[in-house]
Amino acid sequence: MSRLSLAGFMAVSALGAADPVNVWLPIEPGNTWVYEKEFLDGRMDHPRVQKWMTEETIVSVSGDVAIKRVRVIGEAAVRETTETKWLIRNNCVYPDADGSRPPEYCFPMTVGAEWSRMTNTSPAEEYVWRVDWVNGDPYGVEGGKTFHFSAHIASGTRNDRWFAEGLGLVQEIEEHHGTYEELRARLVQATIGGQVRKFDLRPARTSPRFEADCEAVGWRKFVQRDGGHFPSEISCKEYVKKQALKGR
Repeated sequence: MSRLSLAGFMAVSALGAADPVNVWLPIEPGNTWVYEKEFLDGRMDHPRVQKWMTEETIVSVSGDVAIKRVRVIGEAAVRETTETKWLIRNNCVYPDADGSRPPEYCFPMTVGAEWSRMTNTSPAEEYVWRVDWVNGDPYGVEGGKTFHFSAHIASGTRNDRWFAEGLGLVQEIEEHHGTYEELRARLVQATIGGQVRKFDLRPARTSPRFEADCEAVGWRKFVQRDGGHFPSEISCKEYVKKQALKGR
């Protein structure tokens, strides 16, 4: 699938060069991101699938707080928050106005960087995000830098995100291992500084992290880092072992 260049977005973002956050995530009134979303559950091999779209727009920025409005296009499978307040503090973006929750993003991003570790973070490290690689898989945006980072969210649940520098979140997968549930988001259009761009990104897929992920139909669902499929359950488990030796 074709992927559009980020050159236009980077030119706009450069206007805010003095602000590291705005260079990475252009938080300015009027900027809009449209996402195609899916919620899957039931059987992993034959899941129930519900689809809808959201339009997310920065409506105001006052001091270090930005308000983002979320409009649902179509019937949503899950309840969407209609308004989000982002707090920008110390080069990080927090998902609330008082900074009581761990930050969603911290800039600049580099491979191996992590954020959201707080004084009350549990040993399970919920919401501790780590950058796994940059431009290391086929799910990003052509012509720029797309960072893949992930975090353990709760028991059995993990979140993977793909973030393009100068644009924002381009893909996201939150999946529960065990009772199968999966929430997916893929950027299809963005308006930054009045410039509209449409995207046709290759739908992201995650790789197995544990040998148990490969069991049953798991080896058919999960893929290798480069997007390649596994020929068998055994090959899937061997892949997990090799990645563990590499420390990934």
